[in-house]
Amino acid sequence: MRAIRAYKLEAKESGDEIIMLPDGAEILHVTENFGVICIFASVDLEAPEAKAYIKVVDTDQEVPEEFFEDLIYLGSVPFLM
Repeated sequence: MRAIRAYKLEAKESGDEIIMLPDGAEILHVTENFGVICIFASVDLEAPEAKAYIKVVDTDQEVPEEFFEDLIYLGSVPFLM
């Protein structure tokens, strides 16, 4: 059985974060909700959990070219204070 689940990020600025998602989760959307970055994903409720590596990057922040080889752009959120 699948469901849409929300996952909160701790990040409030640029940086790396690891969250646990069911294996094979499909990230659908990213948004800001009351000052917290939230990721919405379609997940298999019976799948074992796996690590998902999230990188928060400021607009205009320089990043190495290889950064784009392994990561997927999820979206933009307002600057969080």
